[in-house]
Amino acid sequence: MQSLVQVSKEIVINLSENGVSPNLFVDLCYQSIENAISPLLHWDGKDAMPQLWAAVAGECNVMAARVALESAWTARARGVAGMQQYDQDESNAGFEDDDSLPQSIAWWGDDISGCPSSLGETVLTFLDTGFHPATNAVLAERLDHVARQAVKSCISKNRVTIPMSCSALIVPGMLLS
Repeated sequence: MQSLVQVSKEIVINLSENGVSPNLFVDLCYQSIENAISPLLHWDGKDAMPQLWAAVAGECNVMAARVALESAWTARARGVAGMQQYDQDESNAGFEDDDSLPQSIAWWGDDISGCPSSLGETVLTFLDTGFHPATNAVLAERLDHVARQAVKSCISKNRVTIPMSCSALIVPGMLLS
């Protein structure tokens, strides 16, 4: 069972055609974008940096990339490799036109410098070494790119999250008595 369901375009169209107000969808879309970027913008508090680390790792699919890197032969069978390639293309989309931030195409560390090449890995490396976005302009700029990527992803994928919702997979079958 999964909570906070993200509805598809088809469900939104179906609900709209059956009388649900368009203003409700606008409010839900706005709230979905707010929920996506708010964990990336809260830097103060007791556990702010671990929560920021978790938010960046989730938004940039860093853990899936690490699993795919460590066990490349099983990544494709698990379905991680195909998804990661698509997500990596999205994460580099913000840097294509920006000549001030050179970045390698590969999503593993650079052999010479050892620096991570993906945006998410770079931010996590900064956070792991103790930098804070309020005092480090480079980290703050990278977080800005992650937040912009999160907004673009929400809009392009039409991620509309329904609050207080739940989904489950139900398999029809015979009742055993």
